[in-house]
Amino acid sequence: MSDLIRDEKKINIVVFTLSGQHFAVDVKCVREVLMFREISPVPKTPEFIEGVIDLRGHIIGIVDLRKYFDLNSRQINKDTRIIITRIKDALLGIIVDSVLKVVDLDEQKLENAPEVVSSQINNDVIAGVAKINEKMTIVLDLASVLSDKEIKHLLQVRRRKING
Repeated sequence: MSDLIRDEKKINIVVFTLSGQHFAVDVKCVREVLMFREISPVPKTPEFIEGVIDLRGHIIGIVDLRKYFDLNSRQINKDTRIIITRIKDALLGIIVDSVLKVVDLDEQKLENAPEVVSSQINNDVIAGVAKINEKMTIVLDLASVLSDKEIKHLLQVRRRKING
């Protein structure tokens, strides 16, 4: 929760969906939102790392949050997006079902995750939960999604792709 942007007790977040559930991330981590595009697979990576894309000459690792959270798979459709983020000084894309909106959330409305949520999703990646427009929204700490080793591996793949 300490990494979230605060403006007079407001938290600025991007809300998106996965398997009908609402999630959010700190807007300061988000660089841009892309339409889904072809992803090049990368061997010897965890299953939730889909591969890489070339974005204006930058090779960016892509994580499938459905696989990361062990949610049911879903066909890619016109609403599927890739959110490009900056995590631990690395650009990383996350695949989501749809991006809904950017919200200013009252800081007091962000609570600790109830046990039922934290038992299904790794509690380390949850910054908190809040009710937004009558929908429970899980606010993620993206810096905790990938280990330093996994980020290092993606950066090595990126260097190999750039250097040929």
